[in-house]
Amino acid sequence: MTNLPVMTELGRGLGWHAETVLAMLWMYLDESGSHNSKSGYLEHLVLGGGIADFPAWEALSLDWAATLEAFEIPMFHMADFEARVAPFEGWCNIKRRALLSGLLDITVKHIPFFFGVVDKSDKPAFVRGTKPILQKRLRKCGSGHVICASR
Repeated sequence: MTNLPVMTELGRGLGWHAETVLAMLWMYLDESGSHNSKSGYLEHLVLGGGIADFPAWEALSLDWAATLEAFEIPMFHMADFEARVAPFEGWCNIKRRALLSGLLDITVKHIPFFFGVVDKSDKPAFVRGTKPILQKRLRKCGSGHVICASR
């Protein structure tokens, strides 16, 4: 038995042929959700992210790192930011808004496509992206699942 390269195994499993055109996308995703207070199981899942080429992610990473350095923080995690725990403990609202606005501006500057999926039941609902071109494309698709498989 020979070990096939990962892409060969994937391609053959999906029925790709030599003529098949393949586009690779670089994505970052984040999830959030709510859990049942009794069982602890996830009840509602929200998944969001951005799609861009590698140079856009490289540029975003540089700007993001510079912003974190300017605010003298090692990372940004929204849960910690919202909870006002370290490294955001004691920050005034003006400083909080400046950081969040700066990070959001960086993402909009570099990332051409944003998407989100909310899975509240067996019928996920699409949460529209902030850019009109994405909204137009998704209306044609009719479902966030075309872009993001949430299950």
